[in-house]
Amino acid sequence: SRRQALLVPQDTILDDFGLAFVYVIDEPRSDAGPGTNPIVRRRRIEVQGVPFEPAILEVTKGLRAGERIATTSLKFPLKRNAIVV
Repeated sequence: SRRQALLVPQDTILDDFGLAFVYVIDEPRSDAGPGTNPIVRRRRIEVQGVPFEPAILEVTKGLRAGERIATTSLKFPLKRNAIVV
């Protein structure tokens, strides 16, 4: 039997003193009202390399299938609780 792997692009992973993080998009609650945008929350994860795929990492802990992660350019780094538009 094959195990399902959760794969993410390496450029979505942030390295902070050797620890891996991603920014997970947190959807607003249904009672938050109209016009409320999602925000991002920084979350620590654990990753490992994928053989023969240097631009892809496997998330082994800290992220579930279906959760959305945010990316940005280096010119505009993400910050905790940033609004997603």
